[in-house]
Order: sequence, then structure tokens, then C-alpha cells
Amino acid sequence: MIKGGVSMVRGKEESMLENIVKDFAMLSLGGARILEILQKSERTIEGLKESFEGSRRQFDAVIDHLMKRGFIIREDVSDKLKITDRGRKVLMQFKNPPHMELTPSLRESMRRIVENVQYIFGSK
Repeated sequence: MIKGGVSMVRGKEESMLENIVKDFAMLSLGGARILEILQKSERTIEGLKESFEGSRRQFDAVIDHLMKRGFIIREDVSDKLKITDRGRKVLMQFKNPPHMELTPSLRESMRRIVENVQYIFGSK
């Protein structure tokens, strides 16, 4: 019983680490810039695309991730994107990261996710 509980906790911790690293990767790939723009004013996807420096595929992946994680939402009436409080919080954390000691499991999780992101965008 305890063994299963430990593996559940470990799985949950790994999932949380994976989300943190994915968030960091997507913010680094232009998500932070998108959140900064949306803090100033709501924009349509087309309006944001014009100020995005990466590829179309990269832009779509970043927008999709930001929406899935609840950092941005789309207004029903105007079809404009808007930053959420959660998005503001993650942007602030991204700009002023807390000091973290890299454990072997965190380092391994980060390595796997970075490799996946590199594979997705063809940079590996």
C-alpha cells in the first residue's frame, strides 16, 4: 500500500516538474513576449502573429500551450486574447525566478523536455 502511494507521489511530482519545465520552454520560445503584449492590450491571434519572431508552427505551439495552461483566454465576443491572473503570475515568476537547487530528477526531466521541444521544432 505504501509503495503504491510513494509512486503516486513521485508521479505527481514528476508531472509538476514537467509542467514547470514545459512552461519555461514555451515562455522562452516567445510566450513571455506574448504575455507582455497582452498585459498592455488585448489582441487577436493575427495581431499577435505579426509581432512574433518565430515560425508559424512555433507560434501555434506557444499559443496552444498558453491557452491549455490557463495563462491566456479568448474572449467570445471580440475573439481577442486576454492574459489571465495566472498568466500574470507565471510571467512575473519567469522574469524573477526563485533560486532552485537542481536535483538529479529535475535535471533529467528538464533534459527530456528540452530534447522533445528541440525535436518538435527541428533544432536537433
